[in-house]
Amino acid sequence: GVIVLPVSGRAFVGGDGVPAVMMDAAGAETPIHVSRITALADAELVVSRSRRQDSLDTAAERLGVRKVTPCGSAGLKAVRVACGEADAYVQPAPAGKLWDACAPEAIVVAAGGRVSDARGHSLDYRSEQIVLDRGFLATTPALFPRMLDLLRKSEEP
Repeated sequence: GVIVLPVSGRAFVGGDGVPAVMMDAAGAETPIHVSRITALADAELVVSRSRRQDSLDTAAERLGVRKVTPCGSAGLKAVRVACGEADAYVQPAPAGKLWDACAPEAIVVAAGGRVSDARGHSLDYRSEQIVLDRGFLATTPALFPRMLDLLRKSEEP
């Protein structure tokens, strides 16, 4: 996967058999890795700026998440997780299309993270259903079960 952020002059690359790296405008490569955060009290979540849900904010507060940051672009949220600048990207509701998830998944997984839909199921890029109708989650392996719990709690009345 490749994600380019022209404003910052950075590009991110990673995939199966391809190490996760950040490239600056001069082409210098820096290896990237997800954070080592294990506790929700230390975690920063990035969430959609345009599809933000109050129920997710409430659940995050109830579970003791340190910070919830709205952010544009699925790619930007994913590379923040891949670089360890944020600890999880959570979107409980529809989260775009499959093509919005493929490069983010490749880079986050190459950086040591985990990616699934909001229910913990792998994304199926061969599916005829191209809408990410069950949300999206990209996080550290240690936070993965806690983030699934947060997503479940955000669906509770």
